[in-house]
Amino acid sequence: KKGLGNVTKNREECINFLSCMRDGQLRELINDPGDTAPATQALLAEVMPEEETEAAAEPAPVAAEEQLCLTDSAAFNDLQSLVPLGASIIGSPPQWLIAELESNSPGQLVGKSILYKWPAKDGGWVLGKVKCFNTDETIMVGKDTCNYVVFYEQDGTDAEHFLSLRKYARSSKSRTDHWLLVE
Repeated sequence: KKGLGNVTKNREECINFLSCMRDGQLRELINDPGDTAPATQALLAEVMPEEETEAAAEPAPVAAEEQLCLTDSAAFNDLQSLVPLGASIIGSPPQWLIAELESNSPGQLVGKSILYKWPAKDGGWVLGKVKCFNTDETIMVGKDTCNYVVFYEQDGTDAEHFLSLRKYARSSKSRTDHWLLVE
């Protein structure tokens, strides 16, 4: 079986790699690492403790104190200047957010601020405010139905998004279309 080899060299790189994996890939990798280098296996164990290996890339709803946490505040230090004074970037999705996104129904996210990563040519990480929950199933974002509309004060526009746990950023280096809660 093919594994990771030695593709990750440090904790941050490992976190970035894990944040890009599809559902089920992480569980498969941990259960059968194949040719994954011992150093990379150790990094996986560090960011994904053994007792959490039954969880897929998306965390299951659990008590807030038991949530899978693949990030720490240092992973977002370079983004702090983008958020309002006194606000914080929330590195791991809180329980209420997990429940809301899994139920795909409106809740507390409307009215909250988020950082969304656009392509670099469009500004990279940009602060926005969740304007409303979308109920129009004809509005698509790629292959997914839009679930939230976000207002971006920077350019005065609304944007349709599919916000999911799978795309919740694990570091400031996450790929485009990832996002973070700001409170």
